Amino acid sequence: GAMVFLSIMGLGFSVLSGALTLALLNLPLMVRISEDAIRGVPVSYREASLALAGTQWETIRKAVLPSAIPGIVTAIVLTGGRIIGETAPLILTTGTTISPNARYSLNPFQTGETLAVHIWVLKIVGVPGISDAQKVADGSAAVLLLIVLLVNLLAAFFTARLQRKLTGTISTPRTGGRKKE
Repeated sequence: GAMVFLSIMGLGFSVLSGALTLALLNLPLMVRISEDAIRGVPVSYREASLALAGTQWETIRKAVLPSAIPGIVTAIVLTGGRIIGETAPLILTTGTTISPNARYSLNPFQTGETLAVHIWVLKIVGVPGISDAQKVADGSAAVLLLIVLLVNLLAAFFTARLQRKLTGTISTPRTGGRKKE
């Protein structure tokens, strides 16, 4: 990522360089898990849809994707969690904002830092002007854990709602089976 986006494309240390690097590093994981979810849909679903005169597109849209949605959402959540925790690629591509008085900007071409990079800077490099960097790093780590927990809970909630809407069934966590509403 650093060679491609910093040197070749000339983006320099920026949020955009970091985002593109993380996307390229984590895209294969998301594609592979999503592919497994789609391949995990029973062939009988496809055959039944085609036997009922459904087109290939209708079969994908109305039979395959609704059944694969939980696996696809899982792919997104796992990839998102991995992205949230990535530190090394971001240190090399986005740079860091080490000043305690730094102004944060939404400009993707400026340097910035994620919470994981912020924790790394506080623990390893240190920040002038922050006397108790260890407590700030611990608090930042707690916030990061809460964000990951919240994202996972929201993903589970919306997956259940989407699955219910698309298939009319819900997956019961205790039995792992399906139950008609």
